[in-house]
Amino acid sequence: MGYFVHTPVLMGYFVHTPVLTGYFVHTPVLMGYFVHTPVLMGYFVHTPVLMGYFVHTPVLMGYFVHTPVLMGYFVHTPVLMGYFIHTPVLTGYFVHTPVLTGYFVHTPVLMGYFVHTPVLTGYFVHTPVLMGYFVHTPVLMGYFIHTPVLTGYFVHTPVLTGYFVHTPVLMGYFIHTPVLTGYFVHTPVLMGYFVHTPVLTGYFIHTPVLMGYFVHTPVLMGYFVHTPVLMGYFVHTPVLTGYFVHTPVLTGYFVHTPVLTGYFVHTPVLMGYFVHTPVLMGYFVHTPVLMGYFNKSAY
Repeated sequence: MGYFVHTPVLMGYFVHTPVLTGYFVHTPVLMGYFVHTPVLMGYFVHTPVLMGYFVHTPVLMGYFVHTPVLMGYFVHTPVLMGYFIHTPVLTGYFVHTPVLTGYFVHTPVLMGYFVHTPVLTGYFVHTPVLMGYFVHTPVLMGYFIHTPVLTGYFVHTPVLTGYFVHTPVLMGYFIHTPVLTGYFVHTPVLMGYFVHTPVLTGYFIHTPVLMGYFVHTPVLMGYFVHTPVLMGYFVHTPVLTGYFVHTPVLTGYFVHTPVLTGYFVHTPVLMGYFVHTPVLMGYFVHTPVLMGYFNKSAY
């Protein structure tokens, strides 16, 4: 019946953190070998692992499962009746993400060998693979399947009262995707310079950027904002009356994440210089920083 479990381990071999009816489990491990974090009826499970070999995070009736792995070999994240699964893997070998009656499955893999993402009665399946050998993505009763663009210069996709907008671009310069009263906006960009994705009364925004310079994602009355940036310089993600804000940054310089009447703010930064996370009327603020210069968390 606990609310939070935090177990950071550096150069550790085993981490075991079971939680029953708990709300959050956070178990970061650097250079660790095994991480096991089972949660029953829990809401969120966050288990980042760098250079780890195995990550196993089963969740029953959970809402979100986020398990990023860099240079990892295996990632297994089964979810029953879950809403979202996000499992990015760079230079990983296997990614297996089964979902039953789930809404979204997002499994990007760079330089991966196998990607298997079965979805039954799911709405979206997005499985981009660069230099991969096999891609298997069966979808039954699915609504939309992506529109990738390689080395494109301009992509403009306005949607009014639309439900979904998906516009991945590799090596693109500008991406502009406004959506009014839309439900989802997904705009991954690799080596892009500018990404602007405004959403009014939208539910979810997912905008990963690698080696990008600017990322701006304002959301009014939105529920979730997820904006991971690697080697980015600026990340600005304001949220009004939002529930969750998740903004991981590796070797980034500035991270600013204000939240008004929000419930949770999670902003891990590795080797970052500034981290500022003000929260008004919020319940929890979690801001781990390794080798950072400034860490300010106002309640």
